[in-house]
Amino acid sequence: MVETRSALTPTTAEERQAMATVTATRGVYGEIEALAEILRETWRPQPQRVDAKHALLHASERLCNLMSLALYQLDNNTQGPLRDRLKAELDDLRNRLMTMSARLMVEKLEKIDKRAEEVLRDRDYPIGLAGKLDIAFANLMSNLKVLGGPERLGDKIPELVQRFPTKQVQPMALYELGIYGTEEWRATAKLKLTGSLRFDHNSNPVCQTNCFARLNGDFLGVDHSVDAPYNATIQTGLNRALANYTNVSWQPRIGFAWSPFGSD
Repeated sequence: MVETRSALTPTTAEERQAMATVTATRGVYGEIEALAEILRETWRPQPQRVDAKHALLHASERLCNLMSLALYQLDNNTQGPLRDRLKAELDDLRNRLMTMSARLMVEKLEKIDKRAEEVLRDRDYPIGLAGKLDIAFANLMSNLKVLGGPERLGDKIPELVQRFPTKQVQPMALYELGIYGTEEWRATAKLKLTGSLRFDHNSNPVCQTNCFARLNGDFLGVDHSVDAPYNATIQTGLNRALANYTNVSWQPRIGFAWSPFGSD
């Protein structure tokens, strides 16, 4: 017991500094826990929640700096059981931090989902809101993947993922078809006539996941007011990119060649 306790006691100034850094890291994590609790309490006044959000950002930056410093000190200035114990403390703090961050982000996703349900139910919301909600959701999902993936997200995340797009690339398909025919007729020894016909067909691009959106009518005819309902101005969930499309483009051509001195 005496030998174990002695092995865990810092004996140099560098080891004492490393232990002090880990202790400071633990203290900042406690601040972050308290600030996160304030943000979860929706009954608090908005100014207090805003101040807590700003303080949380600063505390998170301090925590990252302290953890980086602590890891450097442990790798270079400590050894043996003391280093193992302090590293285990840092690993525990990192895991707890990532779990807490994932929980906060899931709560934010739930707020986005609730807001989306409200505007869809009322069917009266400003242009651009749906896109902002989609972008916010996709960014949060990216951050959550960095924090450790689905195992940290709980049981609610699959239902939320089904409601919002989580990828920026969608499968689309299109093709082009062209046919060309020509005929030459020598009218005289000096004149040759050429007739040709070409037709082209460019397909209307389709999205396999119905990801297209377009205006409900002509650009000049839609309501451009900031209060115009989004779903009254823009159609979403469409399979085809264009409402009207020219199926076939016919291109007749006529030419002639005249040789004043006749053909060879």
